[in-house]
Amino acid sequence: MVYKISRYLKANQFFSFIAMFVGMTGTMVLAQATTTQSDILLAFPALMGIYYEMKYFDNFNIKYALLTTLSFGIAAGTKSTLISAAKTQVFL
Repeated sequence: MVYKISRYLKANQFFSFIAMFVGMTGTMVLAQATTTQSDILLAFPALMGIYYEMKYFDNFNIKYALLTTLSFGIAAGTKSTLISAAKTQVFL
């Protein structure tokens, strides 16, 4: 999803790949891969929600609005820390 979001934001293919590689090999991702923390499982549906939200605001297609709510619903169902993180983002 990091690659797809950066391509959507008009980054070229090389820099999109570098962003994806840095995101996947970050120390937090590697540390959570060996523990029982599930924050990494929260990242994919949350990034999908962000991507579909950007697509929705481009062309206001109801399909993207439904995919946005579905993605954030899956993310909130995976781990409830998304709700507390979303509240802080709304107030920024």
